[in-house]
Amino acid sequence: YVAELALCALVAWLYSARVAVVFGAATATVGGVFVWLANRSYLPEVSPIDPVLIWLFSTIVLVLLLVVAIIPNRMLHRSLRTGEEKTRILADSEARLRVFQSAMEASPIAIGMSSPEGKHWYQNTAFDDLFGDIGDDPPTTLYVDNTVGREVFDTIMQGKAWSGDVQMYGRDGDIRVIHLRAYAVSDAEGKVLTLIGVHSDITEQMRLEEAMIQSEKMMSVGGLAAGMAHEINNPLAGMMQSANVISNRLDGDREKNRKKAAEAGTTMAVIQKYLALSDIPRMLEMITRSGTQAAEIVTNILSFARKADASFVPCDLAHLLNQ
Repeated sequence: YVAELALCALVAWLYSARVAVVFGAATATVGGVFVWLANRSYLPEVSPIDPVLIWLFSTIVLVLLLVVAIIPNRMLHRSLRTGEEKTRILADSEARLRVFQSAMEASPIAIGMSSPEGKHWYQNTAFDDLFGDIGDDPPTTLYVDNTVGREVFDTIMQGKAWSGDVQMYGRDGDIRVIHLRAYAVSDAEGKVLTLIGVHSDITEQMRLEEAMIQSEKMMSVGGLAAGMAHEINNPLAGMMQSANVISNRLDGDREKNRKKAAEAGTTMAVIQKYLALSDIPRMLEMITRSGTQAAEIVTNILSFARKADASFVPCDLAHLLNQ
């Protein structure tokens, strides 16, 4: 009976508890039938020890049946279950691969892949829109500077990463500024499986940065011009005021000027004749006019540099063009 319990446990482990119960009942029934037949003298040649031997024989027969039928069935069941598990894992892997491929194609960032030897074999939609068909040798067809392209591929083919801004040819042959992140995908042993390049087009960003820098320069120049305008205004005012005073002092209609001329032993008529012959009045007028123009320029510089609220007002286009 201990042996029978052990066999039942083996059956339960190999197949199921239900089969183990059936196996135990079958062995007990067959053994009991043989013992009952022996005791009823239906088996005349049986000795008292023979029923035990008969029970053991029936158990051995059932074990052989177990080996021939139940164990292969169990192994087949396990094999089928393993096959179903592998099929499910394969289906899950294919589904994840499709999701990954869809994400790659929907990405706005250009992604390209090459073999460990550097042969280009994959590009997503964004890559195709940005660069078009680049062939299978990117260092010579994609990079403006082939030396940089070789440096990038030599680096990542060694299993290292490379990152930086490079110039590449766009789909229409124009030069684009690209922020490149390139790296290699390796297995557990460090063997390079594929090379991946992630390309971000920063051409417009670079242009905006240059425009911002230029705008900051203009703001600095505006501030400097405003400071210079204040410094220019002081001597300019003195120059114009002096020219105006000289014009007043040479005016013959002023009584004070005539007295000063008489004290000097001359007349304003003589002085004005001398001035006319020397073209002094025209020069004084030119000084005044130039000073006025310079003052207007300084005013315009201050107006340009000064922060003011925008508003809609009628303007004289000719005056704006002059400014």
